[in-house]
Amino acid sequence: MSKRVPDFSKLRMNVSGRVLDPKDSAYESARQALIWNKRKPSRFPDVIVRPESVEDVASAVRFAKHNGLQVGVRSGGHSWTASFMRDGGVLLDMSAFDKLHIDATKTATVGPAVKGAKLIEKLGELGLFFPAGHCDTVALGGYLLQGGFGWHSRRRGPACASVRSAQVVTADGEIVHVDAERNADLFWAMRGAGPGFFGVVTEFELELYDCPSVLRFTAHAYHFELMDEIFPWLANTLPELSPDVECSALAKKDSDTGKLSIQMRGVVLAESEDAATAALSVIDDCPMRKRAYTRNHNLPITFAQLHSGMDKNYPPDMRIALDNAWSDARPDDLLPGIHAAVESMPNSPPTHFMLQPWGRSPNLPDMAFSFEANIFMIASTGWYDPADDDLHQGWVTDSMRRLESKSLGIKLGDENLASRPAPFMSPANFARLKQIRQAWDPTGLFHTYMALPDEA
Repeated sequence: MSKRVPDFSKLRMNVSGRVLDPKDSAYESARQALIWNKRKPSRFPDVIVRPESVEDVASAVRFAKHNGLQVGVRSGGHSWTASFMRDGGVLLDMSAFDKLHIDATKTATVGPAVKGAKLIEKLGELGLFFPAGHCDTVALGGYLLQGGFGWHSRRRGPACASVRSAQVVTADGEIVHVDAERNADLFWAMRGAGPGFFGVVTEFELELYDCPSVLRFTAHAYHFELMDEIFPWLANTLPELSPDVECSALAKKDSDTGKLSIQMRGVVLAESEDAATAALSVIDDCPMRKRAYTRNHNLPITFAQLHSGMDKNYPPDMRIALDNAWSDARPDDLLPGIHAAVESMPNSPPTHFMLQPWGRSPNLPDMAFSFEANIFMIASTGWYDPADDDLHQGWVTDSMRRLESKSLGIKLGDENLASRPAPFMSPANFARLKQIRQAWDPTGLFHTYMALPDEA
């Protein structure tokens, strides 16, 4: 029996923004343009809607509900799996929701399509700051929903903890305000549910912070043979590492020598040059420093330069795959799995395995987000040839699968759920999330996760 195709002319009458179905000549180019990754999934919504107002969003949701269609939501398209792109249903492209207003009360009202780099830039002009994403192409919508680990998050916590309120279109097509007192259960779910959130956020209210006056960067490069010394040493620095510092070690090919190397980096946001120097000294005075073949320490840097450096790991014209893990294991116990990952690494320049000392944020509010650990690890790769898809996808999946016995779970945002289901919040929080979903979206109007741990 053929699938009944809704009459999209009624949707076009009620929505001022663009409405594209597969019969439109522009549909396929628009579908592909929504996805940041050059690896485009073979998933095709029944219709793509680009709303221009919250009323447009509500109309599209009501249309979907009336016609038995599920709903997906795309803010910036930076999800490497394109989890927002599903077969069938309505895909809401929120690109037009790029409003940005900064208030004198140290709050900002932002649309989900606002890029974090733009927010940092505008706030910096006013001496303010928000822990936005590491990559300049990351929009705030998906970033805030999944937790939000960005610049200065070790000090400020995940960015979702700094969301004061939001405007949400529910599964009934109603426009509601959510905060700690109004629709508090939906507010709880919104901060951490990620791509499984059962509503459309059209506006966030963010708490802002004074911008630290000093931004510094440190980078050391070591020969690969030192990995077994550097990775455990860096992980063990966590107790003495200032929350103002974010540091990592990457096993990757050196762009200058072409040889496998260990790149150790640190970034600090501090209130003074002395404080920055003291915070970075943990890395700059590391025991291996005299064996580094390049060493740049405590250099002034800008956020624009930091974003540019991050972009080199995720070139915009490449096919990308990632996977990640949180762990509280002893660093030495992680080395066998890390070795297996690095030694099977595909031969492409952006490919890397990263280890990062992180820790748990103190005083987090009660919200769906609930996973952090002492160590964060990520396997990331990029390539050009579609014929190499299985090789690279297999590498990131297998690399983290080898570490599963030492892992607590994963971070949403870099998830690989379709290929390797893994927990992404505490069992108690996930059970509560299911209950709230049942209350707000009992028919499952909104797409949920690509896969869940209990569906493996």
